[in-house]
Amino acid sequence: MKASNSARGLDLDSPGLFCESYVTKSELARILNVARSTLVSWDGIALYRIDSYL
Repeated sequence: MKASNSARGLDLDSPGLFCESYVTKSELARILNVARSTLVSWDGIALYRIDSYL
């Protein structure tokens, strides 16, 4: 099943995204169809809010 890509990014009911290798934030932002700055913000939020993030 392939995630549908809408104008605002991945749809909420899209399947999870798993990468078999490392991807840069720029590559992941392109995959998710969001700005890289948004991804950096999510990264910062996760770092301070999710204990097991790293």
